[in-house]
Amino acid sequence: MTVSVARLAAVVWLASASLYGRISSDLLIPGWCGATGAITVYEAGFHPSDKAIQHYNRGTAEQFPGNTAAAIRHYQISIEWEPKFTAAQNNLAKLFLETREAAAALTLLEDAVQTHPACASLYTNLAMSYIMTGRPADGEAAARRARSLNPADPHNPLIALASLIQNRPTPEVVRVIQQATPEHHLSILRLAADLAVLGEVQHALNLLERYLEIGDIPHDARERARVGVALLKQQLIAGR
Repeated sequence: MTVSVARLAAVVWLASASLYGRISSDLLIPGWCGATGAITVYEAGFHPSDKAIQHYNRGTAEQFPGNTAAAIRHYQISIEWEPKFTAAQNNLAKLFLETREAAAALTLLEDAVQTHPACASLYTNLAMSYIMTGRPADGEAAARRARSLNPADPHNPLIALASLIQNRPTPEVVRVIQQATPEHHLSILRLAADLAVLGEVQHALNLLERYLEIGDIPHDARERARVGVALLKQQLIAGR
């Protein structure tokens, strides 16, 4: 089995389980933080140009029906008019993550948090960007920063996912996984497949193996994770 075929097998595994699709969108947050940390489009003291707002609105109109390519282009034009338009940066980064262009998302989000260092949603998406680009320690730090900025969301699942990738299933991580929603369990499987497709095979394997060590996870998710582990091990062997 070649590496390319092994990667295809991981995709087929997810597709056959009716899981394959855009990356873990339920873990990503669109919009822009205002001064209070809430998701808003506008902020006191910042007035995007009419052209930037026009293309931002068109991007939003295209994004939610799933017209990804058109939405990306409109957000890019909006940013060309207003390079610090954080709402457009964040939504564009979210689309880049969904289409597995994690490096492009990372560039946008690292710039955006410089403009809005107290925005929890930016750090949540930044955490996913770090995880997808093979930097789980930075991903965990960003996710913890998001949680510190938004105490109302006490168990950010990205903290747990980054910890599992680093082979650190702490009691905190176990508790978060055991309390996870069914959607978050599916997100773990999606993230593992996305990491494999992006070439982060060992990180994908770490994630699933540590996940399987946790008790009280749904039976269906456990069985799918076991299949994923077997395929990822084949992929590692094929790549040697």
